[in-house]
Amino acid sequence: MNSKLKGIVTAGPYFPSNDPNYNFIDRIAEIMRSETPELFILIGPFVKEHVLPKHENSEFCYSDFMNGMSDRLFQAAQEFGTKIVIIPSITDVSSIPVYPQEPLFFIQNEAVKCLPNPSFF
Repeated sequence: MNSKLKGIVTAGPYFPSNDPNYNFIDRIAEIMRSETPELFILIGPFVKEHVLPKHENSEFCYSDFMNGMSDRLFQAAQEFGTKIVIIPSITDVSSIPVYPQEPLFFIQNEAVKCLPNPSFF
């Protein structure tokens, strides 16, 4: 059997400014559209502490943010038929720097899967 798997691996951080948003998902969707990978692996960190809003009045709920990210990734994955794997990093704002790491906990589905760190598959 001679089969090939086309995949892309990216590593964070995904938020270079102090305003976490979902703009990186638009870039991922562009890559899915142009490269048509069967598998897209995202390795954290997704949100590093230094990019969190620093104003007293700003609200940032990490779990809401990650669930929103999962929803948008699922939409992109369904549109392009890509499977997405998400692996955490010990440098993510929500992580305790201890190995092994549990998978990120947010909504998963058939197109978006969360794996522990370290992982193999």
